[in-house]
Amino acid sequence: MYLTERINLLKATWFPARDQCERSVLHVASLNGNTRLVRCLVYSGCPISLKDGIGQTPLTLALHMGHTVTAKVLLDCGASVQIAKVKKEELMIELIEQKIREEEEIINHMKSNFNKPISDESTDMETSSTSKPSNVARKLNINVGDQKNTVLVQGCANQCPDVYECHTPGGGDFHCRGYVNECIARIAGPGGFWHVVENIMKRPTVNPSSFKSKFKDNNYNNNEEALLDYDDGLSIAMIKSFRKSPCFPDASELDQCFKDTKSHNKILIDRFKVWVKQQEEQDAIFKYQSQVVNQLMPITRWYKESVRHGNGHAIEGVWMFCPALFCQMGKINYRDEAFTHIVNATAKWPYAYRLMYQRNKTVNLEGKQGKQLAGDEWVEDYLVRPVKQFTSAQSSFSMVELMSCSVNLLEMNCKMYKAKEAFDIHHTRKHKKPSSLYDQIKVAQFVIKERWFECEQRKDVHQYSWAGKTVKEGQTVPKKCIDALSKGAKKASEEFVPFLHRKFPIEML
Repeated sequence: MYLTERINLLKATWFPARDQCERSVLHVASLNGNTRLVRCLVYSGCPISLKDGIGQTPLTLALHMGHTVTAKVLLDCGASVQIAKVKKEELMIELIEQKIREEEEIINHMKSNFNKPISDESTDMETSSTSKPSNVARKLNINVGDQKNTVLVQGCANQCPDVYECHTPGGGDFHCRGYVNECIARIAGPGGFWHVVENIMKRPTVNPSSFKSKFKDNNYNNNEEALLDYDDGLSIAMIKSFRKSPCFPDASELDQCFKDTKSHNKILIDRFKVWVKQQEEQDAIFKYQSQVVNQLMPITRWYKESVRHGNGHAIEGVWMFCPALFCQMGKINYRDEAFTHIVNATAKWPYAYRLMYQRNKTVNLEGKQGKQLAGDEWVEDYLVRPVKQFTSAQSSFSMVELMSCSVNLLEMNCKMYKAKEAFDIHHTRKHKKPSSLYDQIKVAQFVIKERWFECEQRKDVHQYSWAGKTVKEGQTVPKKCIDALSKGAKKASEEFVPFLHRKFPIEML
């Protein structure tokens, strides 16, 4: 009795206590087989069937560790027995089965008190036996994932259409966007992007290796921010050069445009197009950098904003550009994924499915405008990453062993997914991010100094050095990086029909 009294006096300190695995004092006592302490804790009011972070109760821990006496005490005290038979001990199995029978008798007695029996099956969708609805899920299931998912789903559907034809791959925008950014960086890199990021913007973590390992650490966001800041710097320099050119409208022309249209936009855009066309015809460097600013970088920006605002129709438009980029830069698997998504959306799927997918391509967890996540991005951030972090943090053999005998693994997973804060480094909701304007201005100053947007009749685009890589004098940018989008579009048009016969053999018969 002395121990029970002491435990009661200190109840305020031990009752709410939990360790890093969310175990209570009773969990630890059961795990160690301390029968006397277990009995005193239960008598003092400690919850007997409380679950820890991986779904274990004190009873399951005691059974797993072979503490038969402790387990029997917990059973006698009313511990829940809807658990797996983790130990082949006849005495314990008999006790557990007896408790299960007792609980079933109580449940059946309670059911008899209701006029309508309680059913384990949902009755929300009851239908008569004469008119059973067809299984709509067998019609078409869109499986969202990366290009490996596309290959797997499409391969199964082609090999065994009777079973898997109802499954169709949906494009993974999070993964595809990462590869789009990589292709754009590889095109713009030799002509100055790598050099500017390393020496002007001073971001050593952004380099060719970070784009290859785009899904590790924080490379994905760092890479995209670097691309967008580089684009803004080039745009500032380009506008400054246009402002000084003869094509820029004078004050009277601007006034007349404003009088006619209530805006200066029309004349500025028209004159800008004329200026760009003239300069591109005369200067190779201007043409190369202009294509980076006006053709490639808008794809990244378009893709990002379309996802963040949940505009499925705009995302489809981005996918139309993807085959050209992937063909030109040798991303064959993602070329096939882009082709597959385009064919499905424009020709194979029923129009209703296409609209449904457009409206459900993204997930909004905060209910705020501009905070959408791509479907595969949500899976990566809220399902895959927490599991990876949980297993890496709890990597001891004992933890793995205990997880393996968890009685309700699904419940554990659901709890982990919902409690994402358990895996966060800290709980800050808003982060103060330094402005990128300073870096953008430095990029613009470098571009103006290098005269990228001046017409000097240059015939070649010279490479810039980066990361200690020496560039020979006069070494030019690889030909595949010149007119990359138009060359890629030509390759895509040539490769599209063979792709159809290879990936859609049934439809092409």
